[in-house]
Amino acid sequence: MFTRLVEASGQFQLEVSADRGRLENLSGFDAVALYIGGGELSPVQEKGITGFVRKCGGLLGGHVANAGLVQYKEYTEMIGSEFIGHDPLAPFEVETVAGIDEALPRLSKTFRIADECYNLKIHTEAPLRYFQHGHWRLDLKPLGYLRDYGEGLVCYTALGHDKRAFGNSDFQDQLLKGLRYVCRMKDAGSIRI
Repeated sequence: MFTRLVEASGQFQLEVSADRGRLENLSGFDAVALYIGGGELSPVQEKGITGFVRKCGGLLGGHVANAGLVQYKEYTEMIGSEFIGHDPLAPFEVETVAGIDEALPRLSKTFRIADECYNLKIHTEAPLRYFQHGHWRLDLKPLGYLRDYGEGLVCYTALGHDKRAFGNSDFQDQLLKGLRYVCRMKDAGSIRI
């Protein structure tokens, strides 16, 4: 789902790997998109991904990128949060925070998505710049944030449980703009017609 979206955008060259050993050496890449949850990271893998981002790399973390990996302190501090539970998979309203356009331009201000509304525990002292919240049972839950990590940039979104979420055009737009952000790609400014 993600691969087709990124390839169809024509903006990125994509290499897909399920081998976590690939995290050991990320030289030659501008960014990494992670959709991993649980399992193990070797010390070399953890140092590989955190060192890459710290030294001006980009990281787009999706949905489960913060799940089941809390024992890896440096990785968890980099991703910024831990998944601690979610509400049932169901449609809910998503609201984009005002003033985020210079980083993630022209995101839909509100949209409805069928997904899991995550509960997050923050694991960093660094400032997180929240760009999106979900409305669930009269509660407003953070769903996405940006952060600096050393010289690198991190964009995390809690959305993306399954093909229903990945089929949502507003979420697709968010993913592509998140990749552009962590790769430091800028829009050309306003378009006059």
